Amino acid sequence: AEDGKLWLFCKHAWPVLEPKTELIWNWHLDAMCAYLEALERGDIKRLILNVSPGSMKSLLVSVFLPSWIWIRNPSERFINLTNEKGLATRDSKRMRDLIGSEWFQQRWGDKVVLSHDQQEKTNFENTARGFRQGLGITGNISGKRGSMLLIDDPIDTKKAFSDVENQAVLDAYDQAVSTRLNDMDNDRIVLIMQRTRTNDLTGHLMAKKEQKWV
Repeated sequence: AEDGKLWLFCKHAWPVLEPKTELIWNWHLDAMCAYLEALERGDIKRLILNVSPGSMKSLLVSVFLPSWIWIRNPSERFINLTNEKGLATRDSKRMRDLIGSEWFQQRWGDKVVLSHDQQEKTNFENTARGFRQGLGITGNISGKRGSMLLIDDPIDTKKAFSDVENQAVLDAYDQAVSTRLNDMDNDRIVLIMQRTRTNDLTGHLMAKKEQKWV
């Protein structure tokens, strides 16, 4: 069933959001789905996925993954961070469209019910008190906490070679983003991005000795 395996959920959800585009499945998607399933189970707490452009980064991590997890645990609270708020808004809308689709509601409408009290473009909740908040990574995240951080391409590749822009992302992670989990020991973070330089966010996190990143 689609709710049992993330890869199967993705294959069936794809035409709901991309009806005019053929999905060309590749082994890298199987690999990413396997790691993300381990993240959902809690076997991995800190996960980095480095892939090239056009690898289904945003749909997989920012849309399909949280939708699939809500079927299994609708109380999960997601904070989605990307390089600018407009992209976070786009992916919030895509997730809301997927959950509200006839395909999704026929299968899991009894498990995932969107709340009418909180229905903003970048922030929406379900009746189990789970929510999805979309933000730019250098925006104001104070006061917001979740059970899973979804970090998707934290820096625009056009700005990645600017030392100032790159440092702003690293500082945002260290000083704000990294502390926005409800349970620092058991809640999870996934970063998916294209590598841009040796000291980008991937390099920065891999150099940290106090945390084990997969």
